[in-house]
Amino acid sequence: MVGVLHRTGWSGRGAAAISLDRFIASLRRLNHKGLNQLAEKTHGKPCNPLTIGLAISGGVDSMALAFLCSEIHNKDRFRFRAFVVDHKVRAGSGHEAHAVAKILEEKDIPTDILKIEWAEGLNPKEASNFESLARTYRFQALGKACRDHGIQSLFLAHHRDDQVETVLMRMINGHRKDGLCGMRLSGDIPECRGIYGVHQSGVVDDSASASQIKFGRGMDLTKSRSLDSSDDATFSLGMRIESGGIKVYRPLLCFSKQELRDTCEANGMSWFEDNTNADPTLTMRNAIRHIYANNKLPVALQKPSILALAKRLQENRDRDMERRNKSFAQKFRILKFEPSVPYCSVYFEPLDMGHNAKSSTEISSTEFEDASWWLRAVIQLISPVENIALGTLSTAVQRIYPELDSQVGHDPAPRKAFTVAGVMFEPAPSDMHDSLLSSHTSYNSTASEGSTLAPQQIANRHWIIRPQPYKRGKEPRLEFMPFQGKDEGAYWRDNDFWKLFDGRFWIRILNLTSTSISLRPFQVEDVHKLKRTEFMEQLEQREKLLLPLKTSEFRHVLPAIVTEVDGVEQVVGLPTLGIIAQDFEKLVKYEVRYRGLGSWPN
Repeated sequence: MVGVLHRTGWSGRGAAAISLDRFIASLRRLNHKGLNQLAEKTHGKPCNPLTIGLAISGGVDSMALAFLCSEIHNKDRFRFRAFVVDHKVRAGSGHEAHAVAKILEEKDIPTDILKIEWAEGLNPKEASNFESLARTYRFQALGKACRDHGIQSLFLAHHRDDQVETVLMRMINGHRKDGLCGMRLSGDIPECRGIYGVHQSGVVDDSASASQIKFGRGMDLTKSRSLDSSDDATFSLGMRIESGGIKVYRPLLCFSKQELRDTCEANGMSWFEDNTNADPTLTMRNAIRHIYANNKLPVALQKPSILALAKRLQENRDRDMERRNKSFAQKFRILKFEPSVPYCSVYFEPLDMGHNAKSSTEISSTEFEDASWWLRAVIQLISPVENIALGTLSTAVQRIYPELDSQVGHDPAPRKAFTVAGVMFEPAPSDMHDSLLSSHTSYNSTASEGSTLAPQQIANRHWIIRPQPYKRGKEPRLEFMPFQGKDEGAYWRDNDFWKLFDGRFWIRILNLTSTSISLRPFQVEDVHKLKRTEFMEQLEQREKLLLPLKTSEFRHVLPAIVTEVDGVEQVVGLPTLGIIAQDFEKLVKYEVRYRGLGSWPN
């Protein structure tokens, strides 16, 4: 079924149309660095024009967004490019997409039509999860299109009524607190993890390797040491860390749907109406719209009340974030972060619980949530899990901060290794405590009087964090086929060859052999095959310089390049450690980086 085209004229309707001043004010609230800079006077100095993407469905919301943007675009300072997604599900959707593109181009907005290519064998019309599938395919198409056009910002047309529906749906689904804050004004593009240049990747600052990142006030991590240094301290290979990616912004969240409709009506902006959006049996969002349109709800569930709830929770969340960020550097010390392995050496400062021990019933939810937030910040450096819910860290928090589960006269249980969110916590070995003990007094200048810890207490708060060992048969594996092209340079210029391994490493491998090669974790069996080889000597050298614990504990999560040699699978490279077998130096070429840390520590 084709959407219904609403053609509007200069009818004088649209009393609540959005003025350009109000729209520009909403853009300022986005805190978009590029737009803020462009809004400043350049005093005649040339500047590179900024291009912002627009996700346009053809509905009244996105067409209002397109109109408002068309009124403020400036070819010398900032421009807009629209993307219309054709899901190829409804009959006539292609014709509708071209009609929308024509309207936009008449407004001097260049437009690309993105056709969804559904997976082979998938009939989206019959899929029970069509809405979520369509959302994933749509955002991935939008993200890749932005990346390919060099666009880092994408405007979405979500509005105030969408916010109400989102909060109410989350309430129905059992969300609480942060879940009821609704949609944020900005954030990473969703559904795109693992797509290079789209999700937290695509930009590498050569001056900001892992060894040059400062965390709190721990040891000096600014020195990038070579492997042949005679320094007794731990070393770093200086692996580069990804950043960048596409950000989405919602400049219309402060406007109602009626205001957007009035904007189109008042300015002669046509739009398409998808009649399926009015069918309350199709989606929960449609059902909520139907309820609001046809019923008088209790005051607590009316739109102003839902928006007030979301605003109040947003303000609480923002205050919590500001408070936690201010105290962040005093809560733990990252003594070492080595992404090439990867692992962290971390000391957790005791929480200030006052002079008297508290029972578990006296500990406030705020104290426990704060501790969970700080612990999650550390875990995120190593964990392959994209979104770690604070509620999943309860047991880990009590292990790291035993004072949160203390009772008067009760000694905490002895420390032992444990796993959470894809990482393993292990007590740091005793030979790592000396430097920590000598620096603790001068470091903890903010500690309250009488809070000095005994050496053993300090040692008990020192942990090594590394990837959780893989279960047999659950190891990640990537395949790289032989390169068929003639221009190797084209391979390195194509972002689509990057792959995310185990949620931790971005890697691309140019395979110039005649057979496929794989990337999988280093295994026990590999050690036996490599005994007394130059390859193994290089591995042992790097392990000795990089690692604080028994090397065997770390080896079996290292990404290994493997191929068949004389019918037997053999390791020919350890890319994160910069090791490649001599016979394969010209046949297997790679580039590897640590995945982006996003808005760490938030």
